[in-house]
Amino acid sequence: RALSKVGAESECLTDSSQSLSDNDRLWLYFHTSRFWSSSNHRVIPVMFIDQFEELFTHSDGEEQVASFFELVRVLFSDVAPECVIRSMEDKGRSILFNINLGLRLVISIREDFLARLEDYSGDIPLLRRNRIGLKPLNGLQAMEVITKPSPGIVSREAALKIISRVSGMTDISEERLASITIDSSILSLFCSELFELACAKSYNTIVCELIDDSGDDILQSFYNSNMSRLSRRAKRYLEQNLITSGGWRKQLAVEDIDRKLLN
Repeated sequence: RALSKVGAESECLTDSSQSLSDNDRLWLYFHTSRFWSSSNHRVIPVMFIDQFEELFTHSDGEEQVASFFELVRVLFSDVAPECVIRSMEDKGRSILFNINLGLRLVISIREDFLARLEDYSGDIPLLRRNRIGLKPLNGLQAMEVITKPSPGIVSREAALKIISRVSGMTDISEERLASITIDSSILSLFCSELFELACAKSYNTIVCELIDDSGDDILQSFYNSNMSRLSRRAKRYLEQNLITSGGWRKQLAVEDIDRKLLN
């Protein structure tokens, strides 16, 4: 479907055997296929997995998590799975494997889940290479984040107002963008909530008037909405105990809050 959407196509050098497992068929597909753009240039598919930590938080158990990492291990191995080799031998067929795997994998994961990733990546070298930490953005980078994904939705004037609200600085000009720092998570939250608000008010674009009227309330409203799910005692405990003096967030599972309150 992704190939079709951009007018590309795949040239599969061999048929996937139905006797193989899903993992083995994926290995065979990506190790024997070539991909072409609509202009007839070779391309390499890139698989993005965002919020990778949800593999750990939303799975049905360790077995499901382990099976996913086994899929990644098999898929990115340079050695053909035993079942693939045996299937080809049984059919008396030879197969031409690509020297380089026709796939790239990019995952994003919260830094506090890196330890869980390490638990499963010992025999998957690709998960230990090319790691890049997302640092705070400067104003110029924040401007790109706001305006480039959907050109025309947010004007530069409106984007400057968003950056002003998120950074807590007033009267931000284009000239000052390079010198300010923006927290990417707060920017993401602010833009997401602002977009939902614009949709609710039937705006086709993010206009300055919307930011002027509601910008000061967006983060507070989000906070109040989430904290309203907790009891007053739990809310007070969270506010008083789960933020360090340096402004860092501590962690505590929701199901453990009541036990902490009773101690």
